[in-house]
Amino acid sequence: MARIIVDAGPLIAFARVNQIDLFRHLFGVITITPSVRQECMAKPCAERDVLSDAMQADWLNVCSPGSLEQPLSLSLGDGERDSIHLALEDVPDSLLIIDDFLARKQAIRLNLSVMGTVRMLYIAEQRDLISSAETMISDMSKHGYRISIEILEKIRSFGS
Repeated sequence: MARIIVDAGPLIAFARVNQIDLFRHLFGVITITPSVRQECMAKPCAERDVLSDAMQADWLNVCSPGSLEQPLSLSLGDGERDSIHLALEDVPDSLLIIDDFLARKQAIRLNLSVMGTVRMLYIAEQRDLISSAETMISDMSKHGYRISIEILEKIRSFGS
């Protein structure tokens, strides 16, 4: 089974709409880096409690990347950089869930398997874990997460 590595953005987005358990339902166990944990816990907010509870569960693991020094853009945050480095340790047996455009571009350039929040919502809808991906995207947008319904429409048009 692939190692699922998740960046802070998708974690925070799902926590804001009380759907953090979708990670567990879709993937079983997920992995985050210490820098992603720090980013998720940085600001006192409602989703921090949801994320803290998830981090206490046995389905969310925290793992530091090794000493791999693949040069990445200085524009990436620590969480994005560390998540990419951790995924590189398990190529091709890793899946990186990340939404930042530049980070995704770099990950794809490094031949990593990448998935974003919208595809994850599409899969959750296909498996009847949520009733509507559109509703979830709307809820995430209302909670300040930059996400696009147009991406869902493109994914649906490809039927994957």
